[in-house]
Amino acid sequence: MASRVLGLSLRRLNTDWQLTHGHPLLLAETFVDPARFNGTCYRAANWQCLGETRGDARHAGQYHHHGHPKTVWVYPLHRRARDWLRHTPTG
Repeated sequence: MASRVLGLSLRRLNTDWQLTHGHPLLLAETFVDPARFNGTCYRAANWQCLGETRGDARHAGQYHHHGHPKTVWVYPLHRRARDWLRHTPTG
């Protein structure tokens, strides 16, 4: 059920973002606290785990170490997202 809800949300995300901000998204990103959750619903919905954060938080424009790393999960919203994000211009 959770993967179904995630799928429905992702289908709307890019359209809603474009209406609000005027440009498309290539990638959805979320953070999971591994001390509390395993990220099972993201894994079931074919999200990709990129690893863990360093355990920092941003507050008032500065980063502060809080010591609670999160797991980073991403989901491409376009079939060529990976190609476009890693593209390095020549010249």
